[in-house]
Amino acid sequence: MGKHRKRVIWSILIGLAVLVVINGKYYSYSESAIACAIGLINPSDNFIDLSSETGLTTLIDETNYEIRGQTESEVFYQLSSCAPFKNEKESSFGTAVTNSNINWKYDFTYTKGQVCEIKNIAVGLHINIVMPKWKNQPATNSALTHKWNTFISNLRTHEDSHIEFAKKSANEIFYYLNNLSSTRACAPSKQYIEKRLRSINAELDETNIDYDAKTRHGKTQGAVFNI
Repeated sequence: MGKHRKRVIWSILIGLAVLVVINGKYYSYSESAIACAIGLINPSDNFIDLSSETGLTTLIDETNYEIRGQTESEVFYQLSSCAPFKNEKESSFGTAVTNSNINWKYDFTYTKGQVCEIKNIAVGLHINIVMPKWKNQPATNSALTHKWNTFISNLRTHEDSHIEFAKKSANEIFYYLNNLSSTRACAPSKQYIEKRLRSINAELDETNIDYDAKTRHGKTQGAVFNI
């Protein structure tokens, strides 16, 4: 069974009272301001169990970290504090993350040293999304609500593309194995098959990296909340 491992993120809510500087300006926050602490979960158990499965199985899970600010600056600070990943070198942060885990299994027989009669094919795609969710939005600040809604919509669009890339790769893996089965084609070895499947995963990684570089992790798509 092959596995494609990625990070899985979780979040914890904590109370906060701080004084911070953003773009040279000072902002104070009361205890009602909430920030998050982000940790890592071991992704080893985050693959779909394919022991009794055949075909292509897709599972999408979403985790939300809560934003509870009542002002633009509070929302911004909480987003930066709760960000699922941070790039300290570039002093930047990402407000959402989409991780994919692809695994597969198949049975076969050896015929004259080749892998033939491939059957019982199963491919699993487990997608984990971490997104912010604004709780207790102020009813009187329509401008701030509009700004948030625009940001979230653009952020969702960016993350949806990562989801589609993962789905495409999982489908490509399933098609490759299914084609070997339906055409009764033999492969030189299991290593030959696994090498092709791993290359599809490598292509997925490259696609995600190129996409984030092109969009600056969604900034060019408006998936950013600035003050």
